[in-house]
Amino acid sequence: FQRRNIHDFGNEDWVHFDVTETGHYTFLTNGTENGRDTHIYLYNSGGTLLADDDDSGDDLYSNLSTRLKGISP
Repeated sequence: FQRRNIHDFGNEDWVHFDVTETGHYTFLTNGTENGRDTHIYLYNSGGTLLADDDDSGDDLYSNLSTRLKGISP
């Protein structure tokens, strides 16, 4: 579980993580300020886009759910 702040328009946050267990993973944004329009992109370590979500969450927030295959550390 990680928390990030949604800042001004144009702000980007990048997160790196290792998937050690195969399973269903959810990445979402939320908040109390209406009008925030977020977009989540999920890339593999080679830079290939695996999935993305724009407005599946509440209001204009993102909610990306996907199955990822775990790798040995």
